[in-house]
Amino acid sequence: DHGGKMHTKHISDKALAGRWSMSYKTLQRWREENRFLPYFKLGKSIRYSLEAIELFEAENITLPGTSSRKRKTHIPNRTQKWGLEWQSK
Repeated sequence: DHGGKMHTKHISDKALAGRWSMSYKTLQRWREENRFLPYFKLGKSIRYSLEAIELFEAENITLPGTSSRKRKTHIPNRTQKWGLEWQSK
């Protein structure tokens, strides 16, 4: 028992890069530009909340019949609130 607290699952930047079939260097650049999801460092490892990733994916879905050229990918800055238990500061 963990005192009734919910535990958020997290994944590494390399796992996220694999999930999205992109270079983890792109994720690194987005972090450096403050253009991406909240994250935390555990030693040298970067971890993202799976809940935040799934929210990001849902907000950026392109439906059939819509033009992806007219729609920019929503890459939030780190000051936006995600409605999660923790916030990026």
